[in-house]
Amino acid sequence: MGKTLLIIVDAHSKWIDAHIVSSTSSAATIEKLRATFATHGLPQTVVSDNGPAFTSSEFQEFMRCNGIEHLRSTPYHPSSNGLAERAVQTVKTGVQKLTGTLEVRLSRFLFKYRVTPQATTGIAPAELLMGRRLRTHLDLLYPTVKERVQRRQRENREGQPRRVSFHPGDRVMGRNFGLGPRWLPGTILECEGDTAVQIKMDDGRIWRRHLDHVIHSQVPEETGEQNQSDSLVLPPESDPLTAPAEHAPTTDCDSARPEQESQQEPEQVESQPSDTVAEG
Repeated sequence: MGKTLLIIVDAHSKWIDAHIVSSTSSAATIEKLRATFATHGLPQTVVSDNGPAFTSSEFQEFMRCNGIEHLRSTPYHPSSNGLAERAVQTVKTGVQKLTGTLEVRLSRFLFKYRVTPQATTGIAPAELLMGRRLRTHLDLLYPTVKERVQRRQRENREGQPRRVSFHPGDRVMGRNFGLGPRWLPGTILECEGDTAVQIKMDDGRIWRRHLDHVIHSQVPEETGEQNQSDSLVLPPESDPLTAPAEHAPTTDCDSARPEQESQQEPEQVESQPSDTVAEG
């Protein structure tokens, strides 16, 4: 293929990392190792062969600065580092069976290898290293319970009509959770999805409210006028007998009844003393 690969394998999970390097120098090797360490953290021990990239003083300094113990296999005895040698053969065989560029073939092979249960551990390298299963093409055919529930909930939300629709520029009343009136007037600035809106209040403040806390301005105005008119309808103050209890609201029909009763009650009060005098 004309290109060089740096193969890294985790002894615990059998996870394989493969990097395409431009050369076998120590600088190129350190660059790829640094990228791997940034993802998985610093290992305690690194076992390598006796290649020039691993025996240089630059590589030894890199290991020492990161607190990593560096072990090298016995010369002319590849089986001393059998795990790495096996990983090299596995990557070579898998890449050769695929089509496309080297980068595409390498990515496809690594993905399939990492999600396949390993013969020694019986668990996929990705699951053993990350503690979770990676999503694969099989999940498209057999969705999980979580995905099925989320899809059904999404379909139910899309099928339900919105309770109240607002548009920028609409005059509304926003729920006030601070001091003062419960509802304050404002204008819709922006609609955030189907649940929230931004309101510019008449005093200049910008509020963000859920749709449950926003109503059209016509509703509270009519309610306020009706409440105000009801509270102002009172009987005449000249007739003390018809005055209602303090803070008790009355209507026009209620105010008419006390007037009729007041016209009869005084006659009964005056007639009783006259009868008493006649008998005496």
